[in-house]
Amino acid sequence: MATPKSNRKGAKSAGAKGGKSSKSQSSRLGLIFPVGRIGSLLRRGRYTKRTAAAAPVYLTAEHLELSGKVAAQQKKKHITPRSVTLAVHHDKEERALATPSECDVHPGRCLAKP
Repeated sequence: MATPKSNRKGAKSAGAKGGKSSKSQSSRLGLIFPVGRIGSLLRRGRYTKRTAAAAPVYLTAEHLELSGKVAAQQKKKHITPRSVTLAVHHDKEERALATPSECDVHPGRCLAKP
């Protein structure tokens, strides 16, 4: 009977010496916002045949910058889901990326004036 790799004698884990441990893009950049999810949504959206590795990082940074500006306008110290929604709604390029099937930005909501 075969034993799992982790139970074998002498098997090294990914974080052991010589092994390569996996780290998410968000943790490498020091962010909490999911860069990998933005990348998968970008690939799933079929905007282009190929996407660069830096594309989700750029989009995440742009998105966080706009959300931070909206939060600052509302005199908030933290970025809330409401500020993220308002940032997507008010930016023309981000609104084009956020299709109704992937994002819940509704045009009929009562929005604060920018």
